[in-house]
Amino acid sequence: MAEVILFRPAENPNALLSTRCPLGLVYIGTYLAQKGYSVKIIDSGSCKDWLSELKNSLVQ
Repeated sequence: MAEVILFRPAENPNALLSTRCPLGLVYIGTYLAQKGYSVKIIDSGSCKDWLSELKNSLVQ
């Protein structure tokens, strides 16, 4: 089983839109999960420590 990381960079750190759920990534992640992939979504708009989460995910 492969692991896929889907990452959404912050468009504008001060914008309210950055707190919305990244539906596009959720749709892609759902499709990949149904095909047997392990999927992780990191949304820099809603995760305060997204950089270390991304680094930790890439190292594993």
